[in-house]
Amino acid sequence: MKKLFIVLLSAVFFGSMLTAGYAKEPVKIRIAYYADQKPAENMAGIINEFQKAHPNVKVQISWTDWDSHYEKLKTELAAGGGPTVYLLDSVYIQGYAGRGLLEDLSRRVKIFSKEKYSGLDAVKDPRGKSWAVPQGIQLQVLYYNKDMFDKAGVKYPTANWTTDDMLAAAKKLTLDTNGDGKIDQWGICLPNHIRWGWYSLIRTFGGDVMDKTRTRSTIKKDPRVKAALQFMHDTWYKYKVSPTLKDAEGVLTPKYHTYFARKIVAMWMDNFSRRIDSDQAGINYDIQFVPKGPGPKGTRYSAIVANSWVLNKAAFKAEKDAGWEFIKFYMSDKGQSMYAEGGEALPSSKAACAAMLKKLGKPEHNLIYLDSMKYTDTMGENAVWEEWYQVVQDGLQEYLTNRVPLDDCLNKLDSNLQKVLDDWYKKK
Repeated sequence: MKKLFIVLLSAVFFGSMLTAGYAKEPVKIRIAYYADQKPAENMAGIINEFQKAHPNVKVQISWTDWDSHYEKLKTELAAGGGPTVYLLDSVYIQGYAGRGLLEDLSRRVKIFSKEKYSGLDAVKDPRGKSWAVPQGIQLQVLYYNKDMFDKAGVKYPTANWTTDDMLAAAKKLTLDTNGDGKIDQWGICLPNHIRWGWYSLIRTFGGDVMDKTRTRSTIKKDPRVKAALQFMHDTWYKYKVSPTLKDAEGVLTPKYHTYFARKIVAMWMDNFSRRIDSDQAGINYDIQFVPKGPGPKGTRYSAIVANSWVLNKAAFKAEKDAGWEFIKFYMSDKGQSMYAEGGEALPSSKAACAAMLKKLGKPEHNLIYLDSMKYTDTMGENAVWEEWYQVVQDGLQEYLTNRVPLDDCLNKLDSNLQKVLDDWYKKK
């Protein structure tokens, strides 16, 4: 019996040594991400610290700009290759997962709690599966130019503002500043864009373009969709407080995200990264919660995009395990604190986020970024997000250029949207 115990003990010890030895075997992984120069340098520092803690893992870095990152990903993944770990915005996650490209992380992510991290629900599909780990958060707030408000004698936005309050202020802030008979300062900009315009407005009015399963169109039967789009149209043509598509064809250009820093608009709803060019332009600005929609069903909706890490399903197990170790390091207190130094997004770690905002100082009420987390929701993500939103956006162009009435536009959109959804989900 004693000999048997010794044999068993030796076997367990030898087996554990093999496991430990396997875990420390050299492994090579490739990490792909997009970033501007400063955040990229910060990322390189994080990877360097990871390699110090994991000397057996050799990391190859693939760093590009946003557009090149996604172009390269699609090419490599289509050929059955691709990086081991890569950065993916949450709006694309279900599309990649639905095409079998991502490792299911539902079991692994249980080590991260909602009490400590933000954005965990933003990377889940309607069935509750987790396909990614959010490293940083982008969410919508209302930016406003304090100098423009002061000059027009308009009170600053408050936490109780509704879209009606926003419209009332926008009317006073829309001006012909040089007296040439043309508007050159608009109160607000609500463009034909899913995040900056129509979808955020629809959700703010309490509506949505699809049901909770993200497989059935509700764009025609939900009256709040119609009310939101009518409101948007009115800001363009009835009240003339937001630039139209025709306005954007001129010197303004369709680069709507530049309007606030260029002092073209007094108010603009956008994410955390917009503070960077606002600071660089020397804008005297502050932020407030996005306005609530009108009436009892109006809601406060802040669109969330979680910049997230995913694992390539096609990678070997040892590579995926090493990639997961990198993700865990990135989400550690040290990793998230280092990430915060890049200043491009709100760290997923609530503690790191609060510390970063305290250090930044500007804008004055920057804790609104953190407090806005409770109002965040996704932008209707599903496996065909890129396809359906483009169909809706293209279709809205007809209404927003006054080529078709709103009801006719909604009827056509409902049919086209449902076709996109059926083409994918009915074949599954």
